Amino acid sequence: MTKTQETSHAPRRGIDEVAIAAFVLALLVWPVGLVVSRVALRRIRRSGDAGHGLATAAWWIAVTLAVISGLIWMVNVGVFDRDPDAYSRGAEASASASADRDAAMEASAGASREAERVLADQADTEMCEVLFSSDPQGIVATTGFTDPGFDPRTLSPETRDRAFAETDKAKELSRTTDTQWPLDNLKSVFDNEAYPDDPMLYEVDEDLPEHISYLVGLCDGLGVTVETTPSVASP
Repeated sequence: MTKTQETSHAPRRGIDEVAIAAFVLALLVWPVGLVVSRVALRRIRRSGDAGHGLATAAWWIAVTLAVISGLIWMVNVGVFDRDPDAYSRGAEASASASADRDAAMEASAGASREAERVLADQADTEMCEVLFSSDPQGIVATTGFTDPGFDPRTLSPETRDRAFAETDKAKELSRTTDTQWPLDNLKSVFDNEAYPDDPMLYEVDEDLPEHISYLVGLCDGLGVTVETTPSVASP
C-alpha cells in the first residue's frame, strides 16, 4: 500500500468542542465568546482538529458585538454630543414645562373653585331673599321665626302652609350643603302634616334656634337685610 493510499484512508478528526462552544457563546455572551474563540484557535493549531473556521467566525462575531455595544454605550452617555450640557438642559426644560403645566392646572382648578363659590353665594343670596323677604306675606312677617320667642305651634295652619312652601322654595335655591339641615328643620315646623290634632302637643326640635341663628348669620354675611324682630301679621 502506498503512502498516498494510507493518507486517504486515515480517520478524519472531529470538530473541536471548544470551537463549537466558542461559537455559541459568541452569540449569547460575546465577552466570554471572545476569550473562548481565541482558546479554540490555539487548540486547533496544536491538535489539527477541524473547526478552525467555526472558531474564527466566533471570534469575529464576538468582536462585532463588542464594537456595537461600545457604540451604544457612547451614544447613551453622550460621547457624540457636540454640547455636553444639552441633556441636562433638556431635563431642566422638561421639568420646567412640567412645573408650568402643574401650575396651569392648579390655576384652572382654583378658578373653577372660585366660580363654584361665586355661584353658590349667588344661589344662597336668592335663598336668603326668600327667607327674609320684606314682603308682608313673607315668612318673617307672617311667622316671626327670627324672634327669640318664636313658637310655630301658635301659628294658624294657613300661615304654616304658606311658610312651608316658601321655605321649600328657599331650600331648592340653596347650593350650600351646610344649609340643608337648618332649612329641613325649619320646613318641618311649618309642615301641617306633622302636627297632631292639638298643635301644642307638637314637639319642636331643640336645635331649631341654633339652625335659625345659622341662617341669620349666613344671610347677614351675604349682605341680605335680616329682620330679627318682625311684627308678626295676624293669621
